[in-house]
Amino acid sequence: MPGDAYYTAHTGHFEWYTPKDLLEKCRFALGGAINLDPFSHVNANESVCADVFLTAEDDALLCDWPVVETMFANPPYALGLIGKCCRRIEQEWRAGTFQRGIVMVNNATETIWFQQMLGISSMLCLPSRRINFLNEHRQLTIQRNSRGQAIFGLGIDEERFVEGFRDVGAILKTR
Repeated sequence: MPGDAYYTAHTGHFEWYTPKDLLEKCRFALGGAINLDPFSHVNANESVCADVFLTAEDDALLCDWPVVETMFANPPYALGLIGKCCRRIEQEWRAGTFQRGIVMVNNATETIWFQQMLGISSMLCLPSRRINFLNEHRQLTIQRNSRGQAIFGLGIDEERFVEGFRDVGAILKTR
């Protein structure tokens, strides 16, 4: 689909977990808890600690999402899948499935899905350096990430978002 493509490192691994320090910042910005992680893994939830998490087997693109206060998503960055994940996040946001959310994606401003996230967010953090994610063995990956990231805040308290991410990178109000 035009506008959906982006560069990927083609590592063959699709399980990349968010570092604990960044998860703490997300949790703080959300008000203290993560109620839902719709694109997760059992291993990832050991750090995310979401009340409810959906795995690939649950298929968050098709199943019903529970109505919650907070949602955190670090969806799979696989070509063709990231756009579907972002469309589903937008759909659930507009339906009122969650009140506050944080979505972490690659900084691919030219893509349709990035523009969708920008259109529904109120805050955006552009990290000043690439995030070193954890691999499937929960080991820190150094210099494996080929792109910068963007962290979107949906329905988020601006002061908490700024306080949580001020040392991560530039923070922009999108609305």
